[in-house]
Amino acid sequence: MSKVFRAKMIAALRREYRQGRFAGFDDFRDPEGFSRLARALAQVKWHLYAKPSFARGKFVLDYLGRYTHRVGLSNSRLLAVSPKAVTFRTKGKGTTTVDPLTLLRRFVQHILPSGFHKIRYVGLYASRKRLQKAREVLGQRPARRRKKTWREHLRKLTGRDVSVCPICGSPLRAVPLPMARAPPAGAA
Repeated sequence: MSKVFRAKMIAALRREYRQGRFAGFDDFRDPEGFSRLARALAQVKWHLYAKPSFARGKFVLDYLGRYTHRVGLSNSRLLAVSPKAVTFRTKGKGTTTVDPLTLLRRFVQHILPSGFHKIRYVGLYASRKRLQKAREVLGQRPARRRKKTWREHLRKLTGRDVSVCPICGSPLRAVPLPMARAPPAGAA
């Protein structure tokens, strides 16, 4: 399977190269540059791992949920912690001991910068254009939701209805507040 994937990938790269998609790269100004790259790629042994397909959508969601909402190092993997060393479980049955600064450096590498998301182009992070296209394919109309008022939000969060008196249960009326006086016209 890896040989087929390698051949298809190199063929796709050749197509893109012929269409001029790599014109901005200095390495390809040499007419033989891309040919050398393609020959070198064909000599490399490619490793391909393909998971079995998911039978139902629920399993896809479970997999994505585990992947996108986990931390770089969970507490369950920590075996020993001291001021001088941290020991944790690695893949399989191995363990590693590092100093706390090294652990912190490794852990911080898994934190995304502000504004970045682990999954950017699907679900809630999909562009409006893609969401619209997905709805058309599924035969759904765009969801039109009425914006809730602050009173409805408060009722949902607290269970209290601010339009009803909490003591007697009668409806409350809004009383307009008196207008504030405007500042003096010639004030300096």
